[in-house]
Amino acid sequence: MLINSLLSFVLAAVFCLLLTPAFRRLGMKMGVYSTPGDRRVNSSPIPRLGGASIFISFLLTLLVIFYAKDFFYRDLPQIAKQSLLLPLFLGGACAWLLGLLDDIRHIRARYKLLIQIAVAVGAYLLGLQVHAIHIPILGILNLGDYSWLFTVLWIVGTINAVNFIDGIDGLCSGIALCAFLGILYLATFSGVDTGVIVCCALIGCTLAFLIFNFQPASIFLGDSGAYFLGFMLAALPVFIAAKGPLPGVFHISFIIFLIVPFLDTSLAVLRRLILGVPISAPDRGHLHHRLLDGGYTQKRVTATISFISLAFVIAGVIVVSGNRWQIMPVLVISAGAVYLLLRLCDINSLKDLKPAHVSNISKAVLMRRYAPAFLHDMVCAGDWPHAQKILDEFSRNTKMHTVTITCQKNGNHNVVWNWRAEQDTLSRRRPQLCKTYEVSRDNAFYQFYFCWDSEYSNVRKDMDALLEVISETIGKSCHEKFFS
Repeated sequence: MLINSLLSFVLAAVFCLLLTPAFRRLGMKMGVYSTPGDRRVNSSPIPRLGGASIFISFLLTLLVIFYAKDFFYRDLPQIAKQSLLLPLFLGGACAWLLGLLDDIRHIRARYKLLIQIAVAVGAYLLGLQVHAIHIPILGILNLGDYSWLFTVLWIVGTINAVNFIDGIDGLCSGIALCAFLGILYLATFSGVDTGVIVCCALIGCTLAFLIFNFQPASIFLGDSGAYFLGFMLAALPVFIAAKGPLPGVFHISFIIFLIVPFLDTSLAVLRRLILGVPISAPDRGHLHHRLLDGGYTQKRVTATISFISLAFVIAGVIVVSGNRWQIMPVLVISAGAVYLLLRLCDINSLKDLKPAHVSNISKAVLMRRYAPAFLHDMVCAGDWPHAQKILDEFSRNTKMHTVTITCQKNGNHNVVWNWRAEQDTLSRRRPQLCKTYEVSRDNAFYQFYFCWDSEYSNVRKDMDALLEVISETIGKSCHEKFFS
């Protein structure tokens, strides 16, 4: 068994080391890469096909272990005889394909959620089921008729939690690696040999990929990698529970292993509910973003959060194998680790979830408040110096960071007006959102560039429409009065 596990680990690592550079080149050639800007922290285009190298390496490894090697050593179980491996592999493949399509085509959030639910329901119907939860000290909690609901929520929730935490170089891979180490221990502790082999393959893939994904990353997981790892982090514990000494009993430690991504996802949902934006709306309020905005480097953020994740894995292992007097102190220390992480991210209460600086939402309120008078004053401006004063006042009142108007006419490209707010050290670290609008008048081409502090990577529709009207009004008024 030890030889098979080591072989699984080595094969997966070697396959991933060989395949990742190939998919890195393929990603750039296909145009599947993340460009700098918005809430992304990369400074150059990075391919997003890392999930393909992990999935294919994992698949090749298991094919060798369960088929090719079994041809020579009949004592190893064939994959066909391991019925629960079917939903494990099939669900992982579906999750990977969904993420790959999203990386290439960008699927709407509601459709992704529906497909994730369908994958989770399919896995449940094929046998990956949780019927009870083992909670040390309290005992076993039977789920009864809610078995399907817990299983589906667990799989879908884990997939999205892992995807949410994938925000900076090496973070998602590092957290997944720590969690797989904990799952490996529980598979060994439960005597599920097949689960040990599968887990070793996943550890080998993730560790090898982390070499390319650690800051500065040369390739990203992409949604395909995050969805695949998320599904395996959710489904493999269910597989181990089904094959363990108490079939269908899910140990609470599997949840403890993933406290960090679950905490980040819970805070993201609360933050977006407080701000009144869609839960699926991307922002820069995640734990890793807060640490970055607080002055941490990417390497330090990844190391800090991964270390805390490893601490939770150790805590989960102790909860499995420890006695009552060992478990209670571990739970207290775990609560302290959560508190420490929140303090590092400057979150002391629910009100701290709302960005301290002007958000995209409050910006829209300011724009609606000052836009009517501004548009009237611009139309009535008698000369260009007066118009510039009106522009300055409007930018200041709406708390813009930068506003620039450029004009291209007769082959000449000139900046006709530029406004920039005063910056302190803190404001330079704040995430910013920028938008450009273009207006044509006769033989002149005007470009309006607006930039402001915002937690979000997308402009609200009402604000986008208002900025477009403002650009059109300025372009028409200034062209006819001052630049024609």
